[in-house]
Amino acid sequence: MTNTKTLSILVALLLFLGCGPSAPPTLNNVGGYVLTFAVADNGEELTAAEIESRAVARLQEYCGVAGATATLRDDQLIVVLPGVDEQTLQSCQKNMLIPAQLSFQVVADPLIDPLFYNAPAEPDQRQVKTAAGRTAIWTPKFRADDEFAPTTTREIGGETCYLLLQTPSDLQGTDFLSFEKTFDADIGGLALEFHTTPNGEKRMKGITAANMGRDLAIVFGNRIVMMPTIRGSIGERGVISGRFSEEEIDELVTLGELSKHGQLPQLRLLSQEKIDPK
Repeated sequence: MTNTKTLSILVALLLFLGCGPSAPPTLNNVGGYVLTFAVADNGEELTAAEIESRAVARLQEYCGVAGATATLRDDQLIVVLPGVDEQTLQSCQKNMLIPAQLSFQVVADPLIDPLFYNAPAEPDQRQVKTAAGRTAIWTPKFRADDEFAPTTTREIGGETCYLLLQTPSDLQGTDFLSFEKTFDADIGGLALEFHTTPNGEKRMKGITAANMGRDLAIVFGNRIVMMPTIRGSIGERGVISGRFSEEEIDELVTLGELSKHGQLPQLRLLSQEKIDPK
């Protein structure tokens, strides 16, 4: 009886060990590619640890590359992609070159925020700072023919820009759970539906409750795609409507999904090297 019980425990242990997670692939056993990127612009002043962790999350969770790693050395990001095929390699290259900036920001109002409009700035300078250290940024529209509510604009580089406040409470990509293409029956066209995380929902309710009657800019890739007036509290779900084409909606979905893993600095591909398994 004891022997039978002991044998059962051993069998169960072996089954448990055999069903455990397998080790991630490495260049040594499956080969793959090594990509080297230059950090061309780190305007967000992200730390090396932030850049590395965000790159790995994007590669593993969005591009589906198990065992992907990223190391920042001397302003160069070295990315290791074990066991990827040519198609996955191209996808990784393309998606690493998209910073995926996303934010929800309150639009500055000349009557409420005169200090921002009076702050000195060069004609081509997008960011302005008040004497108290508060900042705002001139941001262009997603399309040249987009029509938003009347507000003060400025022409920079041939683009019409709106002044957006920059605060710690601004929603970022990491505050969202999902982005998906949908159809807005009210406008009879394509739209983008989003769902926030619990923390994102709390931040969304806070920013909308504190800014009733003001305009809220929805910014993808440093361009405003929508500028609704805040009429009520927004919760964990919302729809971004517009005259979007199929291609534009697909681009916004991609930007949104990438941004969930955190914004990256602007990168530039320097080289790629194929590694054969040893």
